[in-house]
Amino acid sequence: MPSPESSLLQSWHDNADAWIEVIRSGAIESRQQVTDQAIVLAIMGRQPQRVLDLGCGEGWLLRALADRGIEAVGVDGDARLIEAAHLAGAARVHVASYEALVDGKVDIGRDYNLVCANFSLLHQDIIPLLAAMNALLVPTGVVVIQTLHPWSVAAGDYQDGWREESFAGFKGQWQPMPWYFRTLSSWLNALDMAGFQLAGLQEPQHPQSPVPQSLLMVAERR
Repeated sequence: MPSPESSLLQSWHDNADAWIEVIRSGAIESRQQVTDQAIVLAIMGRQPQRVLDLGCGEGWLLRALADRGIEAVGVDGDARLIEAAHLAGAARVHVASYEALVDGKVDIGRDYNLVCANFSLLHQDIIPLLAAMNALLVPTGVVVIQTLHPWSVAAGDYQDGWREESFAGFKGQWQPMPWYFRTLSSWLNALDMAGFQLAGLQEPQHPQSPVPQSLLMVAERR
């Protein structure tokens, strides 16, 4: 039986075309109303010159940053998503699994002012990856992470562990995706162990929603 980690990567292969469609059609309401703007504002607030988008997907954030005059480089483990990002205008994109990045097998550049991960840290062992990203930053660099808010998606089970996303509310043909739920303290511990210290925490929320739409953390190199 494949591990949850390998099944997670395979699910991105299986769902690539459906994912490209929902992102580019604006079908995910929380992204359109709250979280897309939240990550862009968090990045722009740091005024970076060079940004690495970790898990860039089909490249919407790369395009948004380029439109604002920022040199943005993308990396993703799925070749279909990277192809879509390139065809949509992203000049510098790389195909690399997170494992390959941890092992330093793919050169994706270095001396970044900022590394962002927008809903792209869904596997269990994120500490080695965050440490590898730390090494690619300039001394004053930061990492910006936006992820599912643990209090909003805990569903009565507030402890680290694998969950499954069925994409039941999404149009199109989807395969289930395993993803790793972690508590707020687990997130902060992972950042600390990877050599970061928390510099800011936001809980982006729509004014008509009783729960936050995401958890957004900014962490500086320690």
